[in-house]
Amino acid sequence: MGKRLKFAQRGAANTYISRTQALRKLQLSLSDFRRLCILKGIYPRVPSNFKHLKKTSTFYFRKDIKFLSHEPLLRKFREIKAFTSKIRRALGKGDKNTVERLRENKPVYTVDHLVKERYPTFLDALRDLDDALCLVFLFRIMPRSNKIKGNLVSLCDTLSREFMNYVIYTNSLRKTFLSIKGIYYQVEIMGQTITWITPYLFKQKIPEDVDFHVMLNFLEFYATALGFVNCHLFQSLGLKYPPEIDLFVDEKSGSLKAFKMVSVSNLFAGVSEVVDSNNSNNANLEKVVEIAELNPDLKAQQNATEKRIATLKSVITSISAADDKFYEEEPQLDPSKTVLDLFDPAGPDNDKVIDDEEVYQKLFSGCTFFLGREVPRESLEFVIRSCGGVVSWEGLTYDEADPSITHHVVDRPTLAKRSTRYYVQPQWIYDSVNARKQLPVELYLEGKLLPPHLSPFVDPEEDEYLMSRKLQKERKASRAVDEENELVLHRKELEAERAGISFSSSLNFSEKTFASPKKKRSAIDVEAEEKALARIMMPRKHKKLYTRMMKKEKRKLAHISKLAKRRKALNNTALS
Repeated sequence: MGKRLKFAQRGAANTYISRTQALRKLQLSLSDFRRLCILKGIYPRVPSNFKHLKKTSTFYFRKDIKFLSHEPLLRKFREIKAFTSKIRRALGKGDKNTVERLRENKPVYTVDHLVKERYPTFLDALRDLDDALCLVFLFRIMPRSNKIKGNLVSLCDTLSREFMNYVIYTNSLRKTFLSIKGIYYQVEIMGQTITWITPYLFKQKIPEDVDFHVMLNFLEFYATALGFVNCHLFQSLGLKYPPEIDLFVDEKSGSLKAFKMVSVSNLFAGVSEVVDSNNSNNANLEKVVEIAELNPDLKAQQNATEKRIATLKSVITSISAADDKFYEEEPQLDPSKTVLDLFDPAGPDNDKVIDDEEVYQKLFSGCTFFLGREVPRESLEFVIRSCGGVVSWEGLTYDEADPSITHHVVDRPTLAKRSTRYYVQPQWIYDSVNARKQLPVELYLEGKLLPPHLSPFVDPEEDEYLMSRKLQKERKASRAVDEENELVLHRKELEAERAGISFSSSLNFSEKTFASPKKKRSAIDVEAEEKALARIMMPRKHKKLYTRMMKKEKRKLAHISKLAKRRKALNNTALS
């Protein structure tokens, strides 16, 4: 017979542990405990039974706390706590030598092993990349302050631009949407759909009621995970990571073109003539290393690359073969073709949808864009280049007077216009991406009232706004058919009177059926009676469920009618 368990040592009382007990067990402060739980991916739980537990406490799984007790970061947190107390004591005594010595030996830690632990495979990391991208893109535009350090903002900016350049290189962008909160993007990488939001590039004000300590703890892990993902994505295509940055272009315009996508096969381009292809791989590698050591610049680049990806080797287990596809130059337009040859809004090819493999590569191919000062440059550059277009603005690659420009993106009236290009509003680019084809330019010309910018992330069969628009069209079509039928019947009645015969005898069976609405009303009444009888025969449980469903349907119809009235009011305001 086994040992008999005492009261409150089985069931929920043994499955869960309170936060106070966890802090006492791990001997951590509340802030360090929160940081450790965020890094390890452990969250509070709601017990299913509070019979032997206090309802006011925060509970965790007991097995999760046991899992935390073996984490190597616990020792680092204790070392940092001891270091902080030593620094505070030395500053109080005014001992500058001790303070400098302690700061030189400050304990540091990394979360690289946690990335491998939480994401055993690379696809797991891609599935959980949505939150990481949202947070990294948020902090890249935050102002520097005591809470947010400058090096952290620079790191987020670099990681985000590296990921955007990969999307541009592989044409992975699928959907985009302009909302009040920011700009939504959706990409498809290795069969995984990733969606994130990036704020507009306005001056951000740091709110006082936001706990940035928690957000920075999340960012600490997400930035490391995104660095791993970027390294694997670049090297899976045979590209050098980290990519080289043209500091002149970066400081001048901040364009995404500042990042150079260099193939690994071209990294030692000057060495390829010396290496003999008949020798073994080891012999070739030795010659490459010898020549690299003689070249200081090449050696410095190699050392910088090795330092950057040293921590990423543990997560990368296999890398696919290098891709021969490499964009050395931007596609150029054929000067013999005109704008109408490149894109004819009224042509038959406008309604033609290309295959899924080619649609986003050829969507803006052959089009040269020039961006005005008032439009969001980085977002438009990202979208246009991801779909095969060429883009520039004042002072970047070509100026406004370039004759090869086919589309001038503006958001305010322009004084001097050229007849060799289209002056379109930015929404045309985003709507064309969502429609997977170039929409008619006439609807988006400068000064035009733009069509509704609908979200591409909803199902048209479930969206209330789209359903209301569909119902309006169907009602309008049915109304037109009824009016036409009434005119036909009136004309036949007049013809029967002229011929001197009765109107009812001149109608055939289908017309008599149409002309007698009493039969339709009786059928509707019969159907309503059958529904009422079926409801009476329902059990009480099913009747309550049916009542809740009908209430939900009524609320949905009321919301649709409210949206329709609001749209009608907006249309009347716009027309007036």
